[in-house]
Amino acid sequence: PSSLQGAIATASSRDRVSLYAESGFWYDALAETIAGDASGDLQMTLLTDLANLEAVEAGPAADSEDSEAAPSDGHSGRLREVIEQLQ
Repeated sequence: PSSLQGAIATASSRDRVSLYAESGFWYDALAETIAGDASGDLQMTLLTDLANLEAVEAGPAADSEDSEAAPSDGHSGRLREVIEQLQ
């Protein structure tokens, strides 16, 4: 959206992260944290929020303990692996 583009053009790196995340552009928010000067805590928060969102969108079977890397696990499971590696 053009209003988001305008806001991003004048925002600081940290504010761009928030703008992207609030607009649902999670991967752009993560990319901005990696490229920008955002803290590691902010990166972990965004990764955790994104993993939780992906799990909700995938449905209850996505994070089931009984499923072995089922296709529905998708992004949520991979994001949780990244989070574990970063901690």
